[in-house]
Amino acid sequence: MILNTIVSRTQLIKVSAIDDADVKEALLKRFEMEESAAKRIARISDGNFNAALNYVQGEESANDKLLHRWLVCCFNLKQKNSPTNSSNLLEWVEEISKIGRENQKIFLKYALFFLRECSLISLNGISEKLDGEEFKFAACLSSKLETTQLETLSKILNQLYYHVERNGNPKVLFVSNAFKIASVFKNEEAIID
Repeated sequence: MILNTIVSRTQLIKVSAIDDADVKEALLKRFEMEESAAKRIARISDGNFNAALNYVQGEESANDKLLHRWLVCCFNLKQKNSPTNSSNLLEWVEEISKIGRENQKIFLKYALFFLRECSLISLNGISEKLDGEEFKFAACLSSKLETTQLETLSKILNQLYYHVERNGNPKVLFVSNAFKIASVFKNEEAIID
């Protein structure tokens, strides 16, 4: 989108991504925050300190637990004749709709990051960015889902991010996409506990 005459007078400088540990340390020095929150932000910022600063302004919740609960709700939608399944989803949707659009976007960025890590785990069995309970959950999910299913989930979440960014109604968006996610879990049994 820049005129060729301007581009010809510029110099391209490639800046490599900043290590997650360095981003985390910089956030801890600059802001009063828990180390776990700084680590979470560093991971999803993917080496971009400006993105990390934007995430700091919206960081409110433990996205890993929020994502786990949502996927459990989506998976349980397959179970018929249980009114608690839909009520759990509606409670979760009520909670996510109250955290605000910026935090919803951060949550979805985290979910996309998590699915990318699941794909890496399914390919080579390791993740350099997940540990503890997150890694256990990602390993379980990646062992039960095929690569195409993980890709479909990523597409669903990318579309959801697009609509959240454009001020779509979060309750409608998260409920409708929960059913799309549930359809991805079509033949899986006990993916998530």
